[in-house]
Amino acid sequence: WKAPGGYVLHWHSGGKDRLITFTGLDKRTLVCLDPADGKVLWKQETTLQPVAPLSAVIAGDVLLAAPPPAKGGANVVRYEGWKLSDTGATRVWQDAELPP
Repeated sequence: WKAPGGYVLHWHSGGKDRLITFTGLDKRTLVCLDPADGKVLWKQETTLQPVAPLSAVIAGDVLLAAPPPAKGGANVVRYEGWKLSDTGATRVWQDAELPP
């Protein structure tokens, strides 16, 4: 099978391995896959669109990623924390924009 999105992050929780990937440009979606068969376990619409493997990481059950700056806006960086679970993802925090 082939994973959707540009790259995949490994997430281990509750004794299970999962793969997390990002898809879409305008309608951005966070997707959780079963690595054994590629089955989609859940999808969650987000504002995230990491563009390189180092722009998103998973620590425990929290995904840390930076959404892109607004089109035509200043080149600023901000981060969001998303709590991952067996049924989906929920944004739990967002920091303030950091100037360039």
